[in-house]
Amino acid sequence: MPPVPGPLRRVPIPLLVLLVVCVVEALTWTIVLPPLQGPDEVSHFAYVQRTVEAREIPWKMSGDPTDGRPPYSTELGEAESYTGLSPLYGNPSARPPGTALEERTWAQRQAQFDRDDRANGGFTSALKNPPAYYLYEAVPYFATSPLGIFDQVFVLRMANIPFLLIIVVCVWLIAGELLGRRRWLQTLAAGSVALQPQLTQLTAVVNPDVFLSAVWSVALYLMIVILRRGLTPKRAAGLVALCVLSGFTHGRGLALAVPALLTIALALWKARRPGEMPSKRTALSLTGIGAAASVAAFVYIALAGALTTTGLRQLASYLWQFYLPRPGFLQSFGPDYGVREVAVERFYGGFAQLEIGFSPAINNALWWGLIAIAVSAAVAIARNPAALRARWDIAVVLLSALAATLLLLHAIAYRSLSGAGGDPIITGRYLLPLAALYGVAIALCVSWLPRRWGVGVGGALLAVLTLVQLGALAITVERFYA
Repeated sequence: MPPVPGPLRRVPIPLLVLLVVCVVEALTWTIVLPPLQGPDEVSHFAYVQRTVEAREIPWKMSGDPTDGRPPYSTELGEAESYTGLSPLYGNPSARPPGTALEERTWAQRQAQFDRDDRANGGFTSALKNPPAYYLYEAVPYFATSPLGIFDQVFVLRMANIPFLLIIVVCVWLIAGELLGRRRWLQTLAAGSVALQPQLTQLTAVVNPDVFLSAVWSVALYLMIVILRRGLTPKRAAGLVALCVLSGFTHGRGLALAVPALLTIALALWKARRPGEMPSKRTALSLTGIGAAASVAAFVYIALAGALTTTGLRQLASYLWQFYLPRPGFLQSFGPDYGVREVAVERFYGGFAQLEIGFSPAINNALWWGLIAIAVSAAVAIARNPAALRARWDIAVVLLSALAATLLLLHAIAYRSLSGAGGDPIITGRYLLPLAALYGVAIALCVSWLPRRWGVGVGGALLAVLTLVQLGALAITVERFYA
């Protein structure tokens, strides 16, 4: 048996197993999910294709719906319609083509296209996104130019796999920093993320969400390193670079600037006052100022600067209805879509074009399971206040990352609901940049148990998440091939 290479010998065996599992999952989803059937995948592929074929960065921040051209190139448009893929979108009764005759017919048709037929696409919604992810995907697209369009789709999907591995490694490292280098807790935290079905599905889709999640995972780990080991020029430069990359990946990535700036401020404060804890009065004052500033910014963005009594009342009504049952005296604002739909039905389901999901019974079990995990994690924190005091700065930064993400999503969602779109817009995959917090919360919920019990409960949780992952694959296979 050949010796294991040196770098691999330094990787803990549980982490190595999880990384192998991630690769298998991503490849399985890539095969199971028909081409261009992921969330907005055709639009994202069109962005990459136009970048390479037209030799331009087609980023249009404000959009250009009056372009006049069809949204997709001639080749991509015919790949949708000629092969029968477009009737699949959101249509559970349709099935993908795949006979040998259909493949030969399409190969003959595709041979007639030239570069102009691949570069003549117009405006799609993805063109509103910054170009970082699409420039990355342009490399494998260009390298596989001699291949057919569907072969290129699968290659671009597989180019996402490194980002899934980066996320899992960062969760492992973050859990080690926060919970101590206890292998069973690190395995539970990283394993819960590795088995998250929405994350693995998106790895198999041409879509910037997993790329953005990897950037955030690295950034959050770097923030923790800065707070624990100090701010250096290299670490500061790395954090700034990650914030810039996040912003140039997606508009949602701008929220990363909030915890990053807070990290740098806290690191500078700790450097000037080593070992000193802020007084309760100072902490409460700063918390109040920060909360007030955050709420003011959120309200201003959500109302687009038009601060009216009606707008404030509607915004408060929207937030209430999102998190709490709507009382009879409140008028319904938007569709019946709230925290449960985001945290369960769209975080653990909503595959392909969002039409594939678990049954109500399974969603109900997942909802109560998440509540139990949250309560148990709160118990773990309450039982060990000394650990919280020792890492108060890290807790503040991680909470600010959560708050900044939710406030930005809610501001955008409210503007959509109050405008012509009427779309609640927040979906489960938008929470994936916080995958590290999700994994640590699951590990934290068993950390206060005696080790023997904790390992058993943690193993049971991983077993349940494995069933969820297999179930997600099964219902996707049934949707497209049964």
